[in-house]
Amino acid sequence: MIVCKIGGTSVGDAPAIGRLGDILQARVPEQPVLLVSALSGVTDALLALPGLPEDLRGTTVRRMMDRHLEVAAALGLRDVEPALREEAAALEQTLAAVAPGAAGGGGTPLHPGAADRG
Repeated sequence: MIVCKIGGTSVGDAPAIGRLGDILQARVPEQPVLLVSALSGVTDALLALPGLPEDLRGTTVRRMMDRHLEVAAALGLRDVEPALREEAAALEQTLAAVAPGAAGGGGTPLHPGAADRG
């Protein structure tokens, strides 16, 4: 067995994910276990969200959702939009509770030390 933690530029877009699939396919005899983290840039964007004004948070969440939809479409994945929209709405609700108003506007701020940056 081989454990692979993949994220960032390795899953940054559909061609990168395709290359990852080819690599994993070649390692099937080793019984790969895959842990996938965020697309390139998403972790940093998520960590920045609580510090943004509320209107920019919504815009940023929608941009992330659109990016994920583009990657899914390029990979030929169908019917993912409802689930992505549901997750984006849940994220916006969480942000409203965690960081109401904007940076310094109350709530519990998130910071890089609170996240797994590995």
